[in-house]
Amino acid sequence: MKGLRREEVAVLAGVSADYYIRLEQGRETNPSPQVVDALGSALRLGADARTHLFRLAGINPRTKADSFRDQVHPDLLRLLDAFPTTAAYVMGPPLDILATNERWSARRRRVPRWRRGTLRRSDGKRRVELERRCRAGR
Repeated sequence: MKGLRREEVAVLAGVSADYYIRLEQGRETNPSPQVVDALGSALRLGADARTHLFRLAGINPRTKADSFRDQVHPDLLRLLDAFPTTAAYVMGPPLDILATNERWSARRRRVPRWRRGTLRRSDGKRRVELERRCRAGR
């Protein structure tokens, strides 16, 4: 991305600078779909460029929601959907949002797209603020 150093891209993607450099130089050849997706987000790639990035990494370019939601146990997905009046989500160990119910998705759509991009693992204060605003309906 123009204007960002490698270290800054790595921070935005939630990976180490060393790992990002190894990926960039082709010395690391097996990134996870989550890492590829995080890099696509950090670089603000459009749908076509993101699909190309996944293919370059040798990964089936499924949609972000599909790939993460597949990791959540079906019983937990049913539980999410059992709370139609409460915004709810499931987070994975690295604090990625893996699945949401419709209420959470509807409230999150109210947040401007550029603000959603600031939601990173390395930026806990903004994550908490976004979640607080979503819960408050703002």
